[in-house]
Amino acid sequence: LNTPGFLAPLAAFVASIGVTNVVSAFTSETMHRAGFTRELVVDEIGAGFQVAIMVGGILLGGYVDKTKQFKAATLACFLVTISTLGMLGIAEGYDINMPQWVVVAGILTLGAAAGPVQPISAELAVEVSYPCDEAAVEATQQLCGNAFSALLVPLCVAASAFDFSVFPGIGPDEDIRGDTVVLMAMVAAVTLIFTTFKAELKRDSFDKLDADGSGGIDAGELKMALGCVDDDIACAEDALSMFERADTDGDGVISKAEYERFRKTESGEKGKRE
Repeated sequence: LNTPGFLAPLAAFVASIGVTNVVSAFTSETMHRAGFTRELVVDEIGAGFQVAIMVGGILLGGYVDKTKQFKAATLACFLVTISTLGMLGIAEGYDINMPQWVVVAGILTLGAAAGPVQPISAELAVEVSYPCDEAAVEATQQLCGNAFSALLVPLCVAASAFDFSVFPGIGPDEDIRGDTVVLMAMVAAVTLIFTTFKAELKRDSFDKLDADGSGGIDAGELKMALGCVDDDIACAEDALSMFERADTDGDGVISKAEYERFRKTESGEKGKRE
């Protein structure tokens, strides 16, 4: 938890799992209010919401895995989540008779937007906390997410009994339910927190140096990363000196653990000089 940059993806993961769990708990009620009376249809829509979460996670997660656009993708997902929650919540509060297909589309969009934040945040947490154990990082997020959801769901159930006026004067009985307000406020707060995220992607930096994907950095890959050319003797000597300091076991390859230790050592020495 003390790792720089870890709390932002943790908050995003917790918010995502909280939204999806609460929406799942209220899906049946929402569909009934939209005019769906057959339980089989309601169940199918609920299943569709889960499929939207899964498909969104696969597609957007794959995109982020290739581009490393963690921050932009997460913020975009949260903005769509807030907009969709507001659209569904305010429309119901104003007793706007939206077509049923619009309600279903809203539910599916919500799943496709909120759901992908979980795998994206999990991957981001692993990136910033590298070389910590990946399973331990993901287990920490899952534990926090489940614990928070266990508190959030009953809170939203209680909040659903309250109505809050929005845009008064437009029409009769204008309001938005308390559970929607809670979810929108939570996502908005986490979105603001996430805008401050600036942590380095540590695992990604190692993978970029490991050009052949062997799991270790050899002297040639380090020279390439430093931009050394054949006749640049000074650059080659600097690269060799750096390589020897990092390759502590002398096996001719800088492992991930050695790379991280070297980074910490160099960072500490730089801080002392400054």
